Parts: sequence; C-alpha cells; structure tokens
Amino acid sequence: RHYNAAPLDKLEGLLNDIMAFNSNSKLFTLVRAVVTYFYLIYIKPFDYFNEECALLSLKYIIPSSV
Repeated sequence: RHYNAAPLDKLEGLLNDIMAFNSNSKLFTLVRAVVTYFYLIYIKPFDYFNEECALLSLKYIIPSSV
C-alpha cells in the first residue's frame, strides 16, 4: 500500500526513532543531519512546511555538535 505520508498512529514512534538515532549515533555530524533531513521529508510529520522544518533540523544538527 502506498502512503503520501506516515500514518498518524505510527508518527510518534517514527519521530522517537529519529531522535534516538541523533542522540545515540556515532556517525559523522553531516551524515546524521542529512539522514534526519531526508527522514523528515519522507514521513511528512506536519500538515504544512515539512521541507522548511527538515531544513531547519539539518541546520540545527550541524553546528550543535561542533
């Protein structure tokens, strides 16, 4: 079955997964930022401005670990 966005009942678990990935990952900062960006674009957790929120997350992750 094809979805345009993540089902609402699975959204909380998906967001918890990406937060756990960011806090526990030993990968390079840029890799974590890009994975988070594409993950948020893929699941579309918001009604509007998904791309903007994903880009803000990317911009937040990169300087926060320096």
